[in-house]
Amino acid sequence: VNDIDTSTAELRSEAEDNDIASPKTVKGYSHLNLNPVHDEVSV
Repeated sequence: VNDIDTSTAELRSEAEDNDIASPKTVKGYSHLNLNPVHDEVSV
């Protein structure tokens, strides 16, 4: 179980690093951040 947890944690941190460096993810976060702002502006 410990081995599985460790490998999962390693894969997770790698995925997070890749996501942060990925322009697609940056666009995704920007889109998520803009959505609520758009709603507020529309209202």
